[in-house]
Amino acid sequence: MNTPADIGSQKITLEQAMADPDWMGNQPESAYWASDSATIIYAQKEQGNTLRDLFSQSVTSQTAEQVALNKLHTVGSNKAVYSKNKTMAAYTFKGNVFVKNLKTGELKQITATSASESKPQFLNNGDLVYRQGNVFFNVDLKTGLTSELANLKLADEPKGIQEPSTYIAKEQHKLIKFVALQQKIKKISKHVMSKLMNKTIQLLTRLTT
Repeated sequence: MNTPADIGSQKITLEQAMADPDWMGNQPESAYWASDSATIIYAQKEQGNTLRDLFSQSVTSQTAEQVALNKLHTVGSNKAVYSKNKTMAAYTFKGNVFVKNLKTGELKQITATSASESKPQFLNNGDLVYRQGNVFFNVDLKTGLTSELANLKLADEPKGIQEPSTYIAKEQHKLIKFVALQQKIKKISKHVMSKLMNKTIQLLTRLTT
């Protein structure tokens, strides 16, 4: 349905209005609670382009404040994880891991690499674990020591024993089998002789008593 709408001297259709989100207003997006449980963080599209700004608003305030670019790493994440006693929060920002003390508000950056870290998790002992590719690291938050916890390596399934293809390889294979057979016969013979000796001793013992 093409219903013209007058805006000054310009006329637009309903389809044109719906095609541009700015005509309908820029609503808050991806809202989540900050770690203090008293502040809401949300994104909002800028007028006239596709960029999003980040805003924070306290539940006791009537207005929101735009988060400065140099403070974006401080507002946490909707995917933040918490320690068992709920005193620490961990999250990633731009591929790096951050940990926040919820009692003091102190924020620590755990990693600063060109790689991308992800999946931070707290262990029951208070240590932090995160993933970098297929490698998992453990961070002792008391000492700051970082150690490799596990390294997952993907490899092809091992191939079974391959039959020799060349003449020399076949002859070597036969020789190995022959030596193995000789060792087996020797072992069996030794076992049989041992049993035979025991039987002989038992028989002699009976005859002499």
